[in-house]
Amino acid sequence: MTKTDTQPELPFKPQPLGKGARMADVIARIAADGSLPTYRVPAIASALRTVSRAMGHTLHDMPADPAYLSKRLKDFSPAMAGLKESSWRNALSHTRFALRHTGIIKVPARAGVPFRPAWTVLLGGMDATDGRIGLSRLARYCSDRDIDPDDVNDAVSAEFLAELTGNTVMRMPHKAHRRAVVIWNRMVSRKRGWPAQLLTVPSYSRTHFIGWDKFPASLKADIDAHLASLAGEDSLSVLDRRPLKPRSILARRHQLGAYLSALVIAGADPAAFRMLKDAFTEPLVRSGLNVILKRAPNESKEQAYDIARMLLAVARHWVKADASLISTLQRFCKNLDDPGTGICDKSRDRLRQFDNPGNLAALLTLPQHLVRAATSDAKPAQAEALLVQTALAIELLLMTSMRRDNLARLNVNEHLLRDRHGGVCLRIPGARVKNGVAIEVNLKPPTISLLDLYMTRYRRLLLTTDSAWLFPGLADRPKSRERLAMQITATIRDRLGLHVNVHLFRHIAAKIQLEHSHGNYAAVRFLLGHKSLNTTIKTYCSLEARAAVAHFDEHILALRAKPAAAASRRKAARS
Repeated sequence: MTKTDTQPELPFKPQPLGKGARMADVIARIAADGSLPTYRVPAIASALRTVSRAMGHTLHDMPADPAYLSKRLKDFSPAMAGLKESSWRNALSHTRFALRHTGIIKVPARAGVPFRPAWTVLLGGMDATDGRIGLSRLARYCSDRDIDPDDVNDAVSAEFLAELTGNTVMRMPHKAHRRAVVIWNRMVSRKRGWPAQLLTVPSYSRTHFIGWDKFPASLKADIDAHLASLAGEDSLSVLDRRPLKPRSILARRHQLGAYLSALVIAGADPAAFRMLKDAFTEPLVRSGLNVILKRAPNESKEQAYDIARMLLAVARHWVKADASLISTLQRFCKNLDDPGTGICDKSRDRLRQFDNPGNLAALLTLPQHLVRAATSDAKPAQAEALLVQTALAIELLLMTSMRRDNLARLNVNEHLLRDRHGGVCLRIPGARVKNGVAIEVNLKPPTISLLDLYMTRYRRLLLTTDSAWLFPGLADRPKSRERLAMQITATIRDRLGLHVNVHLFRHIAAKIQLEHSHGNYAAVRFLLGHKSLNTTIKTYCSLEARAAVAHFDEHILALRAKPAAAASRRKAARS
């Protein structure tokens, strides 16, 4: 048979696979489908096996569910499954076809449905820079349902989003929907003859802040005075506690904004909050925290706990609330506090990547691999400079376990102190560190060599002006901590297929130390700069649970082996 040959058509049309189908069901249906060329069936089966294995499933337990696949694809990279980008794209293409062919995906393929005449005219009038591609999926969706451009409204937009999130296999369906809406609205304002109906642009912001302009000016003035008191700006005032750092002041402002916005979402009139004390009654506190708790189930309790603690501090020291409200807030804090470990579920999941020794070795040697990828005899370019910059950032995180803020704000003159023998001491005073514990590390020769290579050959390519920042940004400012963190995370994901944010390096350091020296929490405490040993034990005790169970299992197996060995010796003696 040639590739163009097909099996005879079936005498009946199979019913589409329904909810609950697995990839094994899809393969069985594809194999029994006589309408497909015979050469496609093994290719599709191989693709489904590849996708299932990459998601950590077998064919029999992998859901043939577009929504599940899209969710898993959001944080997935081909390197995680040891695949090339081209191989992964090919596997996903076959998977989409198989799910569409078996009736699981009902949204038409990009080229599977012709545009209705009205959509053809509308899209034909768009320039290349207008975003035609971003709008084409919406156009095909509407064409498939006989919806003309004049009939597009928020209801159609909502149905389109529902189809993208539940009925397609794509990495970020919400982003694709939002992009289509933004392009539509832009065309409404720019193009003559475009339908006049604007669409509501969805917001996926997690701040849930309605804006200070919605509240009376007197409330903002009261909050500013409260934050100024926390910062110790009045040098003549006597504080009963240490002044808060600027980052903590900013966090307090954001928490107050989130709480006040939650009260408005719960139905309160923002004009009623003339001063902070107006927002501190038991019914208001209860309603505000309930709004926060109803958000993302995995994160809202932690946020509600942080806000409850903030409210308790404000109630005590600024509002001067009565004993009844103080007692209620204490009870709320106790109920919301998680007595478990200090590692969140997401960090714990990401830390499991390094139960595999190969993954750990790949991360530990990544700085050297990045430098080799960037180094050549040719004159270096900015892309190579960024690679070496990322290598140095990862090297410092591995060797010092510092926090993201301190990494981003390293100053060559202030924090990297060289001696006459070529040694380098990385020293950050406690006032610059989150918990007030100074960082002082003598860098090892390989780290110093990487630092020197970056400083002498590559850093100048990243400067826009004279700067003392190790990782320079625009003008005489350091690169933002968010940008540097994204640069590190993206490099690790693309090169190794691992999900590692900057803070996870601290957890990785604790894991390595405890696996090397079981129970040595004191070493972890000094390594990470914790003030209290209890903090270290509470946070990382769970890391040793698996090792303890594994040790116990080995002991059980050894005890089992003793009677068997004795019986074997007796049998040998008798013979």
